[in-house]
Amino acid sequence: MTLTQYAYKNNQLIVKLFIRSTYLLLIALGSIQYSHAQISDTTRILFEQHYDSSNHANSFKGILPNHFPIVQKKENFNSEDVQFIEKFKPVSARDYILNAAKDVNILLINEHHLVPYSRVYISSLLEDLKALGYNKLFYESLSYTDNNLNERGFTINSSGFYTREAMASEMIRTAINSNLKVYPYEQRDSQKEIHEKRYRALLRQEIDELKQKNKKINHRKYDIEHHEEFIELSTRDLSQYINICNAFEPGDKIIIVCGHGHLKKKAYGGWRPLGYWLEKDSRFNCLSVNIADAISQEDNELNNIISIVNPNSPIVLIDDSGLTYNKKEYQIYESRKIEGLYDMNVFFPLNYHSKLELKSHLKNRTSIPVAIPPTNQPPFSIIAFKTTELSIDNNANPFDVLFIENESTIPIMYLDKGTFEIYILQNDRLQRLDNIINE
Repeated sequence: MTLTQYAYKNNQLIVKLFIRSTYLLLIALGSIQYSHAQISDTTRILFEQHYDSSNHANSFKGILPNHFPIVQKKENFNSEDVQFIEKFKPVSARDYILNAAKDVNILLINEHHLVPYSRVYISSLLEDLKALGYNKLFYESLSYTDNNLNERGFTINSSGFYTREAMASEMIRTAINSNLKVYPYEQRDSQKEIHEKRYRALLRQEIDELKQKNKKINHRKYDIEHHEEFIELSTRDLSQYINICNAFEPGDKIIIVCGHGHLKKKAYGGWRPLGYWLEKDSRFNCLSVNIADAISQEDNELNNIISIVNPNSPIVLIDDSGLTYNKKEYQIYESRKIEGLYDMNVFFPLNYHSKLELKSHLKNRTSIPVAIPPTNQPPFSIIAFKTTELSIDNNANPFDVLFIENESTIPIMYLDKGTFEIYILQNDRLQRLDNIINE
């Protein structure tokens, strides 16, 4: 459980009481309009967290982080860098991933927790992956408390943390509609102590084996790996690996959607990520695909490449021998660069993470304009709930969310067939608009 999740969990009751009392007051004042099929109090709480300015809360409202750097121009790099990158040939990332996925039984792909469109890209692959024989999807953010998710077909507030974001919810909806069974795999609280003991025992065993072979012990590496922070990190990923193994059956082909660096297939500093444990297991042939770094455009090395190659669509870079470009990462505690942390990087067009029209790539979705009352001035969020989902469980997560930053932002939702309840969230006020019927 991350610090944000922990804080959310432990403050949820206080927040709920505060919001509920505020909400009842607003009802009395007539400032919030009821819907016939009311969305739940916990859903309201989620979207009324204006006092929480964290990037997590913002991403739930459709607000993208504003700290992404500006990519430099090609002419600002030295000629050697340009010549090196130009040796690689761009190929369709989608085609390359799907072709490579045929020959493995695990596709390990990461999302950027604060960039919803990383989930849109993963969603666009799921139906084709099912056709290749994949039958299970494991998602880091899913909770163990939602026992009816696969039968229900959509997420609710108790399904997980990041699943409350509309595109994460859509990724799970798409997986289930593609006949993939979805599973949680995050470390349980009850596993922490027992798996930490198991990991510490493994470290001791490795040291004993080195001694028996009269090999030199890297005491610096030993001290780093035994640092409490890295013990906690590696134990978490060990638990994730064990949970996946417990649900894995012979003949399975599985998709694992992890966060950020968990897909690394080698130890990184003192951390042994999920990809490391999967790589060591002879039952698994794992393809790791890094999309999180390049889609956010936070990484200077990958940004340089984007500016040189200037792709029009997501690509993978391969050289004349067929090898993919694999980013070298500086390993802080070893003072060296390491390769092979994952099998490929996917490169995205400039500002891909902020392109609203990417939602049109989601299956069966069409762009629907929303009529905004002239009294509502930006900024605010537009939230769409599918009525059929609310009728099953009024804790259903939003079907789509759009942040209207200023008057130039076009109010368009991307919806499939059906009836949708539409709300505006602005200054702690949840305002009901007319339903949208998309026939």
